Amino acid sequence: MEFTRYDPRYRWLVERLAGNTLAGEQRLGYPRFGSYPELEKEYGEYPDSSMDTSAYVILRGGMPVGLVGVLQDADYLAVWGPLTNEEAWYRETIRESLAFLRGVYAGVLHIFPAKENTVYCQELEEAGGALRSVQHVMRFTWPACMPEPRRIGEKYRCFSPEELSQEEAVCREIELLLEDGFHLKGQADSLLRELLRDGCSFLCCLLHGRTAGVLVWNENFVREIRIEYLAVEKDSRRVGVASNLLGKLLRMVSVRYGRRSINLTHGGDNLAAHALYVKNGFDDEVVYREFVLPGRAGEPQKGTVESKELPLQATKTCAIIRKDGKDAARGG
Repeated sequence: MEFTRYDPRYRWLVERLAGNTLAGEQRLGYPRFGSYPELEKEYGEYPDSSMDTSAYVILRGGMPVGLVGVLQDADYLAVWGPLTNEEAWYRETIRESLAFLRGVYAGVLHIFPAKENTVYCQELEEAGGALRSVQHVMRFTWPACMPEPRRIGEKYRCFSPEELSQEEAVCREIELLLEDGFHLKGQADSLLRELLRDGCSFLCCLLHGRTAGVLVWNENFVREIRIEYLAVEKDSRRVGVASNLLGKLLRMVSVRYGRRSINLTHGGDNLAAHALYVKNGFDDEVVYREFVLPGRAGEPQKGTVESKELPLQATKTCAIIRKDGKDAARGG
């Protein structure tokens, strides 16, 4: 197999096959793309993300059989795909794609197959990948029941990144909530800077004159709003702060966007978080496994080719692009 960069000349592949069911992640519940603008807006440009996207068309006998890619920032490499529309080639495509990416990229590759995708998981294990975590991707879509707020005397403030940057005291309170809630060990300040840089909004619950909880969310994604973090101080847990933050966000989204879908990701071992989200109307969309696989620095492999013109007529061996889990994972 050979690999060549995706560019707009491959749009006809996506348009021709946008309605087709693909092997691998696609048949495990991921939505289909409707057109090439959706593909390029979500995976080709990432205009509101700090991560760069590199997409490669997989060629077999000179014809495209799938796509694979990497989302990359300064210290993180997240692999999406590969996908094919010929299930008979899926295992070979995985094996060849992993070898190609490990030859091109230095650092550790983070790969996110669906939990039920035993083929991909087996290939990763055979390639030396190590299982790092199990993650639940959950989604709230109307007409799911919106939670009724519990009256606990709370008030709310919603900050844009620009507004929060001017509030040093609130920033410190949010850092303490994130550090305690996610065991960050002094790294909460750098996480907050990253969230501000990525354009996240912050919904704070004020209780007894202090910030008792924070919900961090991002509205820059193409088709959905993503909850990045939800943290509540220890003394204010189990009184309704978390549920009320979720309910407040759902109402804000309903008014602003007209009932736009909302998704989030949490660790598979966090049973309390899962119970909270289920109680408040979220359903599991997919459960995926995160593997880490060492890459190797070096030149592209011998089989790599540069972008070139493809036949004008699409065939059933073409594929569309689909990210393998980053949309659900904090980057993942």
